[in-house]
Amino acid sequence: MTRILLVVALLLVSCGPGDPRERELRAESAYARSLAEHSVVRNLARDPQTKAMTPSSVVGAMFSTMAAASLPVRQRSEGQQVNVGRCPGKPEKGWMVGVIPDDDKGVIRFEGYGEKLDQPLFVETVTIR
Repeated sequence: MTRILLVVALLLVSCGPGDPRERELRAESAYARSLAEHSVVRNLARDPQTKAMTPSSVVGAMFSTMAAASLPVRQRSEGQQVNVGRCPGKPEKGWMVGVIPDDDKGVIRFEGYGEKLDQPLFVETVTIR
């Protein structure tokens, strides 16, 4: 019985909340993904003549002042250490979600980086059609 309790206790500790910055990183990535799928951003991203939309145009719209003025303000926790930015490659500083359009594959990649910039902690995608 003691062994079972010990195993359960170890499992609970190992599944604990972890680094709060990683939770913030994942929350910011989820918010950025929701922006990429938001109708305001999609309408801004469409070419006025062809109505076509590419990952690059969606990312451009996500970071435009027009989208910022049209969307609700994102409430952030005090002292938040995570940022979201448009990146041509890997970010230059840690604790950042890189938003990377890939027009050839028709996706936007959201890469979450922690302290180390050699490999993201996670990569999530949104398909643009």
